[in-house]
Amino acid sequence: MQFVPYTLLTLTAMFFAIGLIFALRSRRNNAAVAPLMAMSFGLVLWTLGSTFDMALTGFTEKAAAVSMVYLGVTSVTASWFLFVVAYTGKTHWITRRTILLLSIEPVLVQLFVHTNGIHDLFWATRGLVEVDGYSILESTAGIAFWIHAAYSYVLLLYSAVLLFRATVNAPNLYRGQIKYLLVAVFAPWAANFIFIFGLSPLPDYVDLTPLSFTITIAALAWNMYRFQFMDIVPVARDVIVDSMDDGVLVVDQNDRVVDANPSVLKMMGKERDAIIGKPLTAILNAEGDLLRHFLNREPVQTNINVTIGGSERSFQLRISGLYNRRKELSGRIAVLHDITTLHETNKALQIAREQAEQATQLKSLFLATMSHELRTPLNAIIGYTELMLSGIVGELAPAQYEYSERVLVNSQHLLKLINDVLDLSKIEAGRMDLVQEPFSVTDWINTIKTQTAVLAQDKNLQFITELDPELPPFLIGDASRLKQIAINLLSNAFKFTETGAVVFKVQRATQNTWNITVTDTGIGIAPHLQETIFSEFHQADNSSSRQYGGTGLGLAIVRKLALVMGGNVRVTSVLGEGSTFTVTLPIITQTTVDGALIQEKTYV
Repeated sequence: MQFVPYTLLTLTAMFFAIGLIFALRSRRNNAAVAPLMAMSFGLVLWTLGSTFDMALTGFTEKAAAVSMVYLGVTSVTASWFLFVVAYTGKTHWITRRTILLLSIEPVLVQLFVHTNGIHDLFWATRGLVEVDGYSILESTAGIAFWIHAAYSYVLLLYSAVLLFRATVNAPNLYRGQIKYLLVAVFAPWAANFIFIFGLSPLPDYVDLTPLSFTITIAALAWNMYRFQFMDIVPVARDVIVDSMDDGVLVVDQNDRVVDANPSVLKMMGKERDAIIGKPLTAILNAEGDLLRHFLNREPVQTNINVTIGGSERSFQLRISGLYNRRKELSGRIAVLHDITTLHETNKALQIAREQAEQATQLKSLFLATMSHELRTPLNAIIGYTELMLSGIVGELAPAQYEYSERVLVNSQHLLKLINDVLDLSKIEAGRMDLVQEPFSVTDWINTIKTQTAVLAQDKNLQFITELDPELPPFLIGDASRLKQIAINLLSNAFKFTETGAVVFKVQRATQNTWNITVTDTGIGIAPHLQETIFSEFHQADNSSSRQYGGTGLGLAIVRKLALVMGGNVRVTSVLGEGSTFTVTLPIITQTTVDGALIQEKTYV
């Protein structure tokens, strides 16, 4: 063993390489990290072999150390190429075939190194000499060595070309990374050139190449600290941004565009040179003043209109800040999502909705007008028929009396239908005026009971009414319309109930609401039909209108009146057992202030 001071330099480079390996371990999910770690491991072999070569004195031991050196040299070259390929977004190049081809040269070099004594192709001559008191292994390069050197330079040169191209295409955010990567690759390249051609200021037995890798590692370390190297790499732009359907514009601190993906170029109908370097407000010319306001804020999401090729297009614009490691704003990214088709569709839908609403209003107005006009002659028919049945105009024969009764019944049925249609049309047209007056809840219930008791008597049903004593004795509302709700529900209950009872309850639901509840023991409603029975002209099944009569407007009117009054209606039912309809309404009571009667909703 011998101590050569220059081994301290190679050992320092080795420890730097080991440190780089540990620093890269936390970033293993990045595709470019694995080859970079392999390169660092190759550098460890290279520097360790160089250290042993200078420290050992025997020929055999030095030859083994040199073999380790070339194992590291070939590993570093191939791994660096794979790293550059992954870093520049060409990961599809990294296949088993590529790795196999790159492995051929290291294997051949090891073969030539170990068998050089047979053919002298890698080194023409080799021998121990004493230089400055040190035992040095001196050699003369052979043809295989120069082929190996040429191959390594070509691979490094192509790697540099890929990095140069990435520098040209990358925005400022990435150029700092690539600049230091170029320093990292050229430092050992230059050192190796100097060593091979004997231009080194150090003794010939000191290989500058592994020493220069301290510069490489320092450049990579600075990249990790300053430019988030291996956290943000151009592959993110090449693979993700370029493949996005949305347009992406990257602007610098002066809001000038420094990068644009293919989608935004297609959207704008412009070439890359026409956008790069221009202010963002100039590119999105139609909204320039608006953007100046937005560029002072972040993040931003808004819709803008841009004139492109003489036609206006709509975009959803999102602007976010880009920050460096020191949390300083280094630029902004603007993402444009084309919503022209969606905007046009929504506009067409809005027009169609307005037209539909207008048509509905016209229909409701027409029905309201026609219903009103139909009631006048129908009331005359009913009136004259009642006069005939009363005998005022003369006695009727039995057959005439029977037919007149049928005319009266059918006329009254038709009048009810017309009244329902008129009410429905008024509600839909927004012309339903509610009369807000105080009314006695007890008198209101008694009136309803009197009008509907005959329905219970006709079918021999039990009719039960209940009034909650906690409900205020007087409420404010449209007693006539409330009675219409109750009678419609009771009429339905009696119609669809053959045996049992109908229960009519008026009770307080909460501190602020009250309920009108009608429960029957009738045929019930199937679960899948309970949501449709409140629709116009719809009954629980098609046979109901034939068996029980009716048009299906009663419950529709109940629901619409309840909604107009600020309430709602719901139903619970079991098929074959009966149904319960509950209308919930806000409590409005009367209050006297200075002798004047006013109304207020109770919330306490």
